[in-house]
Amino acid sequence: MREFHGGDYDVAVIGAGHAGIEAALAAARMGMKTVCLTVSLDAVGNMPCNPAIGGTGKGHLVRELDALGGEMARAADRACIQYRMLNRGKGPAVWSLRAQADRRKYQQVMKHTLELQPGLTLRQAEVTEIRCDGNGHAAAVVLRTGAVLGARAVILCTGTFLTGQTIVGECIESSGPDGLPGQRPDGQPAGTGTAPAAVQDRHAAADTPGQRGLQQNGAAGGRPGSAALQL
Repeated sequence: MREFHGGDYDVAVIGAGHAGIEAALAAARMGMKTVCLTVSLDAVGNMPCNPAIGGTGKGHLVRELDALGGEMARAADRACIQYRMLNRGKGPAVWSLRAQADRRKYQQVMKHTLELQPGLTLRQAEVTEIRCDGNGHAAAVVLRTGAVLGARAVILCTGTFLTGQTIVGECIESSGPDGLPGQRPDGQPAGTGTAPAAVQDRHAAADTPGQRGLQQNGAAGGRPGSAALQL
């Protein structure tokens, strides 16, 4: 496919889940020209696993994001269905506030926030390659359409797409959330396995972190960790 120049940015954020949204907004609010890339604009801020914000496990993380100017707590308040204080039967040290959010409204709020943020461009695109310069620093991302976006920094927010799996009994399939495609349909590195060549090329970005020496740590349920990695 013929490549063409698609613009230059200070920061390219791949993914628009919780981590990608916060990374993109933080970069733009610091004055960086930022682009946020997602495989589907309808999946911005998607919460396929559990539409709740806070709770015992991640309530402190939400508060830390809020203290640093993040958007998650604000969006949760705007999309909240109900609040509940957990563990009230125990001591105050383990009380934790949880907000049950309207899943679709939360997505709308987050997408609208990204669209209105000055210095931030939200694009629906699939990244097939992350390119580095001679010193190993991020230089560009290549999209499936052939567009090459220059970027001084790339933040990879893998979410539940990169090498994600769905497990139903003994049936294990490579997949993203809500039926969206995962990054490697056959569970093998791009360019190998039984998937058609076009499909393998489409998901080639899944191999880039390993090629650049970045280790990915898996999480329970066959999903990769939702971590933002800067090259």
